[in-house]
Amino acid sequence: MIPTSTDPHSAARGSLRQALRALRHLQKPDGHWCAVLEGDSILESEYLLMKFILGQEREPMADGRGPEVLDLIAEGLRRQQRPDGSWGQYPGSGIDVSATVKGYLALKLMGDDPEAEHMRRAREQVRSNGGAEQCNSFTNFYLACLGQVSWNAVPSIPPEVVLLPRWFYFHLSKLSAWTRTMILPLSIVTTRRPTRTLPPELGIDELYLDQQERNRLSDTVDSPRHWRFFFRTVDRVLKLLHPLGGTPLRSTSMRKVIDWMLARASQDGESATEGLGAIFPPMVYLQVALKAMGWKRDHPVLQRAERDLDAFFLDRVEDDGTSTIRIQPCFSPVWDTGIALYALTSCGLDHADPSVEAAANWLRERECTFKGDWSDNVTPRPGIGSWYFEYRNAWYPDVDDTAMVAMALHRSGGRENAEAARRGVRWLLSMQNDD
Repeated sequence: MIPTSTDPHSAARGSLRQALRALRHLQKPDGHWCAVLEGDSILESEYLLMKFILGQEREPMADGRGPEVLDLIAEGLRRQQRPDGSWGQYPGSGIDVSATVKGYLALKLMGDDPEAEHMRRAREQVRSNGGAEQCNSFTNFYLACLGQVSWNAVPSIPPEVVLLPRWFYFHLSKLSAWTRTMILPLSIVTTRRPTRTLPPELGIDELYLDQQERNRLSDTVDSPRHWRFFFRTVDRVLKLLHPLGGTPLRSTSMRKVIDWMLARASQDGESATEGLGAIFPPMVYLQVALKAMGWKRDHPVLQRAERDLDAFFLDRVEDDGTSTIRIQPCFSPVWDTGIALYALTSCGLDHADPSVEAAANWLRERECTFKGDWSDNVTPRPGIGSWYFEYRNAWYPDVDDTAMVAMALHRSGGRENAEAARRGVRWLLSMQNDD
């Protein structure tokens, strides 16, 4: 197309109009935006491994589709493999040994021939980078559940942590939302130790260089020597107590952990959330933990947990016409809408504009006043409000989303938007650290 003007300001205005049209086109009918949130290959590999841990690889999906859905996920996993055979954390990164081990095992369980070219290259990459004994602890949880490593290779997480007093150094209130929503379901897993025995030909013996190191606790975390010694000592003591049933408070703590998880995976009332933590890893661990406790798949809580997780599926048709499924780690509507609204107001638009008004209304409807885990550490100011990242995650609003939304609403103009923005600022001040 031949430009009609060489005026750079005219060209800039034209580009801006095009961008605004594109942004309005992407806006949902109710006023919000939600882009695809891409993750790396472990989302596909861990989902497949979870299905085998649960023994559901040949069962229908929660939405009624058949197990062929797993074939589409496996194809999505294959297409992320690098030419050298490895998988990595992001485009251009080096090999991630844990991701490559999980990808290899997942595809092997899905029926890929270990002597196929892509599997041979993956195997060579793992072995040339220190072997599967270099896997991180989170990977070893999956491998232990599938009988590929001893539970000695997995850090012990006693469910009694839920009973620790507030003054204790490792009290839950001192941990991030990400950490607490993972370690509590994993405390059930490490206590129950659910293990599926795979036929030897489906295992990954060939990925290990040192069979003794295979079954030892990984030391891949870079931390000071005295902390490594402390945690290893505690881990040894906990493993010695395991055959004895743990501490006298074991059964009480298990019940409290279950209650804790169920409360934070609720979809009811003001505490509504769509899955534990509303993000992939704890939503996987929740299913494994409840299955280890003897819960049946048809229980309403597990049915809902499955649907919440499967909602992250992205059905795709690749350039060559092949159907695949990729998996998102979570949804990002509040963040995306806050950014988009801020962009509209940066163009001089305000609440009189239909797109701005719709977006502002949608964000105000998502304002969270529920006193979740964050309120353990602060005294909430009166008249506060906050926002989370996802569609529903009332237990865990966060500072960056609240800041983004407050700025966007303030710039949108209008009394209701200004009041909501001020409530967000008051919450931000409540969350400020002492320093």
